[in-house]
Parts: sequence; structure tokens; C-alpha cells
Amino acid sequence: TLTPRWYEALELDVMLPDNLALAPDIVIDVWNHAWGASELLGQARYPIANVKEEWFNPKDSTTDPIWMTLNASGDFPESRIQLLIAFELVAEHKLDQFPFYSRIDPPTRSVDVELFVIGLRSTPNHQARMMECKPILEVRYDTQMTEEPEYEYISKYPPEDSGSAGGHFDWMLQIPFQLDLPKNPLYQSFLHVKLVDQGGYVGSLIGHTFIHLTPDIPWLEEQSKDKQDVSKQCRQQFRWKSAEEVQHERILATLKVWRGEGTEAPAANLAAAEPEEEANGEVIDAEAIEIREELKAMEEEFDGVQERKIDLKNAGEFNVIVHPADTFENIFSQEKAKEIFGNMDIAPDRADEDCAEFLNFEWSPVDDEEEQCRPELPNGLEVDLPPDQLPYSSVPVLGPGEDGQPVTVGFLKFKLAMVATKNRKKVWPEGTDPFKELKASLAQREELICRCYVLNAHALLPRGGAKTCNSYIFVRNSPDPNTGSGSHYIKDVHNVRENSLSPDYGKCIPVDCQFPVNSVLTVAIMEKSGVSDQVIGETSIDVEDRWFHPLFQKMLAESASNHKLFPIETRPLRQEGSFLTQGLLRVWFEIMNMKTHQQWPIEQLVSADPEPFQLRLVIWQVKEVIKPEGEDSIHIQVKCCWQYSAEHIEAQETDVHYGSADGLGRFNWRMIFDILNPHPFPSIKVQLMSVNTFAAADTVAECTIDLQHDMAKAKRTKNTMANEKCWVKLTHPSAPGKVRGMVELELKILPDDDARANPVGQGREYDRDHPNTDPFCDPDDNSAPCYMVKHRNYLANTAAGQMAKDVAEGAQKFAMLSMILTTLGSAGSFLVVVFMYLATR
Repeated sequence: TLTPRWYEALELDVMLPDNLALAPDIVIDVWNHAWGASELLGQARYPIANVKEEWFNPKDSTTDPIWMTLNASGDFPESRIQLLIAFELVAEHKLDQFPFYSRIDPPTRSVDVELFVIGLRSTPNHQARMMECKPILEVRYDTQMTEEPEYEYISKYPPEDSGSAGGHFDWMLQIPFQLDLPKNPLYQSFLHVKLVDQGGYVGSLIGHTFIHLTPDIPWLEEQSKDKQDVSKQCRQQFRWKSAEEVQHERILATLKVWRGEGTEAPAANLAAAEPEEEANGEVIDAEAIEIREELKAMEEEFDGVQERKIDLKNAGEFNVIVHPADTFENIFSQEKAKEIFGNMDIAPDRADEDCAEFLNFEWSPVDDEEEQCRPELPNGLEVDLPPDQLPYSSVPVLGPGEDGQPVTVGFLKFKLAMVATKNRKKVWPEGTDPFKELKASLAQREELICRCYVLNAHALLPRGGAKTCNSYIFVRNSPDPNTGSGSHYIKDVHNVRENSLSPDYGKCIPVDCQFPVNSVLTVAIMEKSGVSDQVIGETSIDVEDRWFHPLFQKMLAESASNHKLFPIETRPLRQEGSFLTQGLLRVWFEIMNMKTHQQWPIEQLVSADPEPFQLRLVIWQVKEVIKPEGEDSIHIQVKCCWQYSAEHIEAQETDVHYGSADGLGRFNWRMIFDILNPHPFPSIKVQLMSVNTFAAADTVAECTIDLQHDMAKAKRTKNTMANEKCWVKLTHPSAPGKVRGMVELELKILPDDDARANPVGQGREYDRDHPNTDPFCDPDDNSAPCYMVKHRNYLANTAAGQMAKDVAEGAQKFAMLSMILTTLGSAGSFLVVVFMYLATR
């Protein structure tokens, strides 16, 4: 048995110091005696100073037995042994006052137990193996605690027509018991269920599980509030966990100690003679050191993949994607960024609290009502569907894995009913079936359709740690593509997303679903390769649990008027047997019958294929531009850059506003970029340039505007995304947070069809086919205080130009004077000649 009950009292004579704080702890070992050998399962310690004189006192609840969790040994690292134990410490002269009682078994009451076993649902990775099995159920409960325990033991052969259906089993077995259960809910009772294969190798163990009886005892409501609280605590404490959950908890405990948050060594190898001791005095055994080295190796491996940033120092944040904030840190503060980008985390080492806050930059679609948003969850929907509201219960079935370690082979679904008996006589009303409603609900199963809307994936981690990969979707609810009729096994190999670790899929894949054959739906992301495709990660949902959950049925009923009630789920992608996340998948599921499927049209998702769009950016004016050191004015130019690829960047520039002494400048200049949407670099950089006469221009300030959200919305709505004029603050890396200039701009993102139907001119130019409109960029704007037309002239607005003008004017005057003197000199010579001629006469 895995749930032994001893009810045994031992008495030992000990010598202790007067100061019990100096006394050694009580050590409790649990051993496994099998095949003539003894193996240590676990160990616990209890301070002897905490022991009272009497272990059971009805007037003192602190004397109740306690449940202790034992530290697992190195040979059984996955075990989580809990032991109910009590102690008494009585001085020798008080032995008559506190006599020793060897009979410590608790009082019991008789109950009738009806166990209705619905069936077994295999995990996706074990469906193929389970298709070859013919299991029978062995259910037992130990009824008497003696040296040779007796058991209430039942073997049930499922009906001949309830064989494997796609690796799942539907049994509908009703098994009665008459048991004596402890009255006190502190004492736990279980049914032990074994699944034995009667197919291939007769008698081989498929797996086993436990059904917890204590939370359903019929007299629980009669107990005191303290006893009820104990029962609620025990329901969670003694929940039978899957192998993956146990492994996850073990790693988290190791991480906690590794980070120095705990003093208790995890999974200690208690048989080790000399555990290592660290500098801080913490004792860590060899296995814990090995796990820590593995985690360090994982961290180094993840650090090598730049696209995926995981903080391994907090295992609870494995599923959090950290997004760099450098693409929009100059536009709005970190708080504003979180408000706009929702659950997307901003890397704290990249965000600056002093960043210029984004001003008046609110997007809205042109002539389009605000679209109705679909709710989005940071986890799977099952987290918000309490399992205790299901009409049945389920427990994991653990079986032996290939390496000898326990694995979860499936889940046993059942319903439990209890009623107290009096004098060993049944008090269940005649003709009453406690499972009547459940059986009727299960009998009304019909063919369903499950629509799987796969939106995108984030931070995929392909095998080998590659920085890019080609991926596609693989959806299945059957291990065999030839099982049954309809669509159950779909590989979307014709829609491979290339060279991306965060690909957009935008696919709706409907699959046929019928219980129990297609109870579990798995969505996997596959890596396309030349040799053989590999699974990057996968996620699974229990379609049956969702369909029968009352909250889901309520959501389905309300969705008749609003189809957007099914939320988008962010689900972790994992590989078999691992708790490490290989990426996140954004997806939502719609489950409905065939009639509803025909009435509800499939929602058209935005295609992930790039489509042509046009980005129109109008630079109106600038202000508060910092002048170069030692200069009285600055020649201002605005430059905008769009990155088409890693090698190709297109830069467009306005004309130059010369000689700005007050940091003002006006341009009225339109820039046009033909872009693809979606785009790997969805941002545009705006720079303020200081133009030099005899050298290259210097960058005064800059900012990067992230357009990913707005481009996605423009693509989804097929509408123009526009905004009113707004001022954007610009900074410089040399002075983070200090505003060095502001630009008034206007942005539009247009579908290519709209752009061709309404063309505009670039800059301030216009012609018959490209008018200066929407908006009009006035080329003759000479209004105060910028005087755009006046400041277009280089000579009139620069010192060098003024000097050249003065020199030119002086040269012109000198030339005129020379011509006059030359003319006067020629006239004087003529007069002299005439005078001489007359004199000779």
C-alpha cells in the first residue's frame, strides 16, 4: 500500500537536559522493506522542546496530531511523504498522572460509498500505447489495521463494448462500498485504484491513483468550524498530483534554496555521509548541487538566445516575455507604455523613468466605430474554471516511465457519493440513483466542433537554441490520422512562417470532436527542417471538461448575442516531460455542436502574409531646438528613417530652415514611405539635424515611434489609421531624459488601395496626379514667428552668406567706380588732343 495506517504507539525512555532547547531533535525515518532490502524513503525532524505532556486533549486543539512532510531521500527524489504523528513528553515522576495508551485508532462511522467511474482519459503522449491495452480496475480500501491488514478489494471488468476509443476508455461503472471512516477529518481516508492490463502482457501495471474520501464525508457539516477548515486544508494538501506537478515543485524548491530564500536543503540525499557545505554555512547535498549546475547551464543557454529573455532567478516568471523598451522609451513613460501595451512587460534595465512622456498621441480609425475587443487572459481558460464546479472529479493516473520514473499516463474521471448508515443498514432511499443527472448528461453526448483560432506565438525556443526558425501549426485530438471520420489530425505545412521566433499565424483550424475519442485537443508548434520536423512545444486542453463545465456552458449561451465572449488565452508551450516553457501561444477555442457551427460564421482572422500599405508623415514645425555650443543660431532639418530590412534603410529629409536663433522652424513637409504590413521593424525614427556649411550634419535629438500596434490595427480593420497634429519630444543618448527639441507631426497609415485612390505629392510639391492635399502643406507660409519663406534663403540667414553678400555688393560698387573713372579718363584724353590740335592752328 502507498497509504499505510499504523495506529501504533511506542514508548521510549530518554535522558534529556533540563534545558530542552539543548536537547536533540526527534528524527523520524520511513523505510521501504521489499525483497529483503530496506530503502530509506524520507526523513523528518521535530524539536523536542515543542512536545507537550499530553498528545490528545479535547479542550486543547494544539495537542492534535500533526501532518509532517518528510524530506525525500536521494533514491526517491519525487516522493512527497506526509506522516500523521503525535508526541508526548512526560517526566518520570508524572507517569501515573499521564498513563500510556496503546490503543490510538480514531472512532469511526459507517458510510455507504457509491463510486461511479466514467472512464480513463489518456494523455496525448500515451494515447497510442493505451490503444493496445485492455485495462481492468482494482479498487481497495484497508478495513482493519492489524499486522496482516485486510482489504475491501474489488476487481471490475469493464463491459466488452467499452474498449479503447482513440486511447481513451468510457466505462460507466458504478461500484458500491460499505466502509468505516474516521469521524475526525484530520484522519485521511483514500481508495486505492489500480489499472492492470489484461491485453498484451497479462497483469502488467498501467498505473495507479488515489481517490480522496475525507473531503466528502457526510457528517462534515456537523463538525466545528475548526474541523471544517482542517478538511478544506487537507483537500488541497493531499491532492493526488501529476508527475509533472511534482517535478515542477521539486525544481522550484531547489531554486528557492539556490537563491538563498530558504534554509532547508531540497531533496537531500539523506544517505550521503558527508554533504558539502557552502561558505554561508548552508548544507547542500550532491543531488542539489547537480540540479543547480543544470539550472546554471540552462540560464547560460537562454542568455545566448537574444530574442528570448528569461529571468531564471525567479522560476515563477518562466512564462513572462520581457520586451525591450528602447523602441518607444523616448515617446512615453514606462507607466504610459504599460497602459498602452497591456500585459507586455518593459525591461527595467532599458526603461528610463525620466523619459519624455508621450503627448496627445491617440490613434483612432478614420470613419470607424471603436471595435469590440475580445477579452484576453494571461493564462489558459481552465485556470478560471474551478474544477470543483464540474459535475465529476478527475485524478491523475501515474504509471512507470521508460526510465523507471513515474509519468502521468492519463486521468481517471469519476463521481463519488456517500451517505451515512445506521446499525449497518443502508439509509439510501430505495430506487434513488445519486448519479442520475450525470448519467443523463453523459448519455446526451453529440458530435461537436472545436474551432482553434491560432493568432501568434512569442519567443519560440527551437531545439539547439537557433536564433530563427521556420514553423507551422499542428492540431490533433487523435494519435492516428486514420482514426474515425472527420478532421482530427491537421498539419498546416502549407503555411510555414519563416525566419521568426515570434511568428503570426492568423489561422482558424476547426476539428471534429466526439467524446471520449477526442477528449483532449493538442496544439503544437512544429519546426520545419529538411530532415524531419520537430516539436518546438505544445499545449493541450481537455475539451470534455470545458464542455461540461457550467461556467463554459453559460459563456456559450451568452455568446449567441456576442461571439467575442470566448477569451484569447496565452498558453505556455512545453515539450513532453518538461516544465520549461519553449514559448507562448496566443489562441482561443470555440466549442459548439453542429447546429451552432452552421449558424455561427468562422471569424476571419488577419492574414499573416505581408500586404502593401503607405505611411504618410507630415512635419509641420519644430520648437525648443538646442543650438550648437558657441553659436547664435542653428540651421534646422528634420530627417525620418524607415528600416525595410537589416541592410536597407530609407531616409527622407525636409528642406533646411536656416538661421533659427530662437529654436523655431517651420517646414510643412510631407514624407511618403511604401511599406509592408506586418513588418519586422515596425517603427520610424525622427531626428533633428543641425546642418553645417562645410561638414556633415549633426544629430541634435531623436526619437523612435513604435507603430506595431497601429499597423496591426490598420491591417485588421482595413482602415486608415490617423491622428491629429501632435508634439513629440526628442532626446539624445548623451543626455537621457533631457528634451533637446520638439517636432509637431501628423501620421497616417493607409491600405495600398486607399493610397492609390487618393494620391498626394511629396514634400510641398504637387501636380495634376499628385495634389497637395489631405492635409494641405502651404509652400508660401511666411507667418510669424517662424517665417518659413524668409528662412529658406541661405545667404539671408547665415553669417557667411551675409559676408558674401557684403563682398559682392562692394565688388559691384568698385566695378562701377572703375568704369566711371575709366570713362572720365577717356574723356580727358580727348579734350587734351583737341586742345593741342587747336593750339597748332
